[in-house]
Amino acid sequence: MNTFFSLKTDILPHVTYLGQTVTPDNWKHFHRTNSEYILYIIASGEMYLKENGTEYPLKQGDILLLEPGCKHAGYKFAGSTYYFVHFNPSTFVKHENAPKEDMQNIIKTSLYRNYNESSISEAHYNDTSIMIPKYMHIENSQVFSQIVQQVISAIQKEQTRHMYYKSLSSGHIVEMLTLYSSTWMFNAYGHSQSSISTSMYDKINELLDYLHSSYNTKITSSSIEQLLSVNFDYLNRIFKKQTGTTIFAYLNQHRLEHAMQLLLTTTLSLSEIAELTGFSDEYYFNRFFKKRVGITPAKYRKAG
Repeated sequence: MNTFFSLKTDILPHVTYLGQTVTPDNWKHFHRTNSEYILYIIASGEMYLKENGTEYPLKQGDILLLEPGCKHAGYKFAGSTYYFVHFNPSTFVKHENAPKEDMQNIIKTSLYRNYNESSISEAHYNDTSIMIPKYMHIENSQVFSQIVQQVISAIQKEQTRHMYYKSLSSGHIVEMLTLYSSTWMFNAYGHSQSSISTSMYDKINELLDYLHSSYNTKITSSSIEQLLSVNFDYLNRIFKKQTGTTIFAYLNQHRLEHAMQLLLTTTLSLSEIAELTGFSDEYYFNRFFKKRVGITPAKYRKAG
């Protein structure tokens, strides 16, 4: 029997507080009962936490999700550097005591969902539930570094103190959670975190360069196949395994972040911004933006 937590990423999660803490070697976490979910990511050192009587001896590479309404406290002195992310209690849905067979079916469906659309469309953003475990140790240092970097980027956006940079910050948290989820699911379904072949690793890097440099152009599965000479569905699965998200989801998140910056720093029209950031038209840009950020681009600009 297993316990996991799910959340929808078609809207940005409600992150209430996040940051980094560096503790001395003789530090022990204080007693409290939190009213929110708290994700702890241990970057270095050790931390010893107990939640409702269950002990978690945490070390570098460990990630733990604390639940609202549960008492937690340190039970041993130690020092560490860790990151924390607080979520509104409605962010996650807890699935407790799920049979292993059901878990495997859910994971298999999520991992091997087909992405056959030939161009970017709203279909890539439907049914975007992700699942994370209560606790996991990330063996792959490269994957763990990517997770930490997403949290650092989120903290940096939050520290700008701009009212709607919270949306950009939450976007990084989504990327972090999807990477965490993907890593856990592959492990749970019997896949190792072993590195991909050198040639495929080069293909992924080439694809990332292409997405970053050409995000403002029309990109389709066919154009990606032609560029890299790799079957798109196969490449998409490898890409998700390595980054935690699909190719088109990654691309549109990248486009969204550029659009948000243009809204805050220029007087360009919405149609101009849509064109400059690769969205097919102003109507789709408006719909996608509101779905992801929660407000329209015009309201986002006005509030900024």
